[in-house]
Amino acid sequence: MRRLKILGIEYNLPQKTEIFGDQTRYRISGQETQMSLAVGAIKKVFASTNLSISDIDLIISCCAVPYQLIPNMSSLVYEQFDDFRGIPCIDINTTCTSYISALDIVSYFLDANRYNKVLIIASDVPSKALDNLSKETYELFSDCAVATIVEATNEDKGVIYSLQKTFPKGAHDTEILGGAAGLTVHELCDENRRKYFFRMNGINAIKLILQELPAVYKEMCNNCNDIDYVVPHQASRILDIVMKRSNIKKPYINIVKNYGNMVSASIPFALKKALDERKIISGENVLLMGTAAGLIINGLVLKL
Repeated sequence: MRRLKILGIEYNLPQKTEIFGDQTRYRISGQETQMSLAVGAIKKVFASTNLSISDIDLIISCCAVPYQLIPNMSSLVYEQFDDFRGIPCIDINTTCTSYISALDIVSYFLDANRYNKVLIIASDVPSKALDNLSKETYELFSDCAVATIVEATNEDKGVIYSLQKTFPKGAHDTEILGGAAGLTVHELCDENRRKYFFRMNGINAIKLILQELPAVYKEMCNNCNDIDYVVPHQASRILDIVMKRSNIKKPYINIVKNYGNMVSASIPFALKKALDERKIISGENVLLMGTAAGLIINGLVLKL
C-alpha cells in the first residue's frame, strides 16, 4: 500500500442549471469561469480543513482542458493565491480519469516523502466546447470544480492497487480536433468550425468499452478482491447497463441524472457525494474507475 490520507474534498457548482427531460445539468454563466470555479472549490476545502495555501507543498491540476494552453493550469491556479514560496505545479491529464491518475502519481510522491500535503484540483467547463446541434453530447455534460487535499500518513490508508490501460483503436471516438498545434486557431473558418467543438462517436466508444472493460475490471479484482464500493466515472445515461455488462456487481453510485458527466471533476464529485451520503466510510476499500478519451480505462483501489 502507498499510504495517503484524504484530508478534505469540496466542490463548486455553477449557479445556472439546464433541464433536459428528467436530466439536470450545470453550466457556467455571467462572470463564472473555469478558474473561478476552481478557486471557489479550493477556498471551500481550505475552510473545511482549516488549512491555507501556506500548508501546501505541491499543486496538481488534473483538468482535462486547461484555462489556457500555456502556462499549465496548476501554475495559473497558484497565481490566484498570495504565496511566493515557489510551490511546484504539475498538470496530469488522462481526460475524464485524470483524478485517478493524479491520486496514483501523488501516492508515489508521498510514499517517497517528497511532499507532505498536496492540493489536487479538477475543474472542467465542457459547456464551452459543446455543439448544440449534437444532442448526444450537449445534453450530457455539466461544469464543475472539485478540490482535494491529501497528505502523507502512517495510518493504514492509501492506494492498494492501480491499473491503467489505453486502447488506441478508440483514440478518435471522443475528441476536439481544433485549438492546439494540430489544427490551430489561425486555421478556424466557417467550413471547419465544428472541428473546434467536442465530438463523440458514442456508439463506437460504448462498443469498445463493453469489449475491454470487463477484462480490466476482472484484473483489478484479481489483484484486490476486497472491494466494498465502486465510484465510477459518470460517463453516460446508460451507466447502469455498462456496469451490468461489465460484470461489476459491487454497489456503486450513479448520479448522472442529477449532475451529468463532469469530465475530470466527475469521479471526485461522485466520491464526495458517496462520502457525504455515507455510502462509504473510513476504513473501506473504494474502487475509483472510469473510461476516458484515448480510449483509456483507469482504476484505483483506495482504502479510506
